[in-house]
Amino acid sequence: MNKSLSKNLSNTAEEDEVFLKYQFRENPETGCRELCGIELSDKTLPDSPEFMEKLELALKGMTGSRNPEIAERIVSKIAWAMSSEDNEHRLKEVTTLLHTLDPQNETEALLLGQFLALQDSGIQCLHNANFNELFYHKKELFQLSVKLFRCANETMQTLLKYRSGGKQQIQVIHVSGDGKAVIANEMKNGG
Repeated sequence: MNKSLSKNLSNTAEEDEVFLKYQFRENPETGCRELCGIELSDKTLPDSPEFMEKLELALKGMTGSRNPEIAERIVSKIAWAMSSEDNEHRLKEVTTLLHTLDPQNETEALLLGQFLALQDSGIQCLHNANFNELFYHKKELFQLSVKLFRCANETMQTLLKYRSGGKQQIQVIHVSGDGKAVIANEMKNGG
């Protein structure tokens, strides 16, 4: 990403609301970077009186849950399904994207996580197809990406249905010969 764009996005986010930042360190025994802590973007210290309230709001914005254990489990499950090899990159990507999709509760966070993982896998398939020399593999990867995107779309439709409570609104518009439209908001049986 462009550095100035990245800087502007992070400045805007920091000014608007508090979000979580993950801290990683190199583990000398495994040679991998591991999660060592979480901090708030506004640098609120854990011993300050407003820390827990801000932490709960940041978790609510990211996963729809104010419970830190549930929020951490949701984020780690979703991050595990993403395609990046780097755990740090997966966690940052999931927390950023989940926050922008604004889940209202844990169920929505899990559905949005499924959507993100499917989209990510579909894009990975397209990437691999574009750089594959064998026609058969290209064809298979393109077909798989279509299936993944279709499943992601169905997941998003499920989320929208969940958010609307399963209600559907049908609007009937009758256009007469002279171009005037009549909108029927309520349909009644009979005459």
